[in-house]
Amino acid sequence: MRAGAGWPTHLPGLAGPAVAAVLVTAILDGRRGLCDLGLRAVRWRVGWRWWVVVAATFGLAALGAVQALVTGDDVPSLADFTRYTGVGSISPVGVVVMVLIVNGLGEETGWRGFAVERLIREHDLRWTALLVGVGWAGWHLPFFWLVDTFRSFGPLALGWFVSMLAASVVLAHMYCAGRHSVLLVAAWHTAFNFTSATEATGAVVGTVMSVAVISWAIWVLRRPDLVHEASSSVDS
Repeated sequence: MRAGAGWPTHLPGLAGPAVAAVLVTAILDGRRGLCDLGLRAVRWRVGWRWWVVVAATFGLAALGAVQALVTGDDVPSLADFTRYTGVGSISPVGVVVMVLIVNGLGEETGWRGFAVERLIREHDLRWTALLVGVGWAGWHLPFFWLVDTFRSFGPLALGWFVSMLAASVVLAHMYCAGRHSVLLVAAWHTAFNFTSATEATGAVVGTVMSVAVISWAIWVLRRPDLVHEASSSVDS
């Protein structure tokens, strides 16, 4: 599977965590649990600062154009910034919406909306993020045989694993501090992917984003007040 190619595609598989979360929630908690999960999936009142973070992350995709200017390459077009693996030639807005629904909500409903939501009740942020991060990374393993960009990682796969654990810390904290909004973490996840995993941004910008996320995770883990706040947060 390659960027800009609509077939073959891995997008249906990205909804797996959401499907699993819905099924297990229905079995364990019934209609009440499903209603709660649904409300968290569309919760947008999380404070304007978090939406600024999402917008700023999206904006960092412009580094792809800066990189092209520095290296003397052709400046990427808008279509290049939305040339996404597994998505065919549709409008840029259509690509973003599709990725938000399938990739963002598809993954985050399961990993943060279900797994973090339940683990954080009895464990602190560090343990929760580590456990979910290992599972999240392991779930991506088939991509190393299926997705062109993953196949090209080579030894850099170790750095990818570290960045996944760091992203798990960032997303777990964002989820808890953002009133347990699945929509918020899905939007940020989508923004990060467009910043680091499109044809226009490439490996250099992706590496910059990974370093930024690792730094963000270290900042969260070195702040006991943030760890305690996230671990003791109550959905409201």
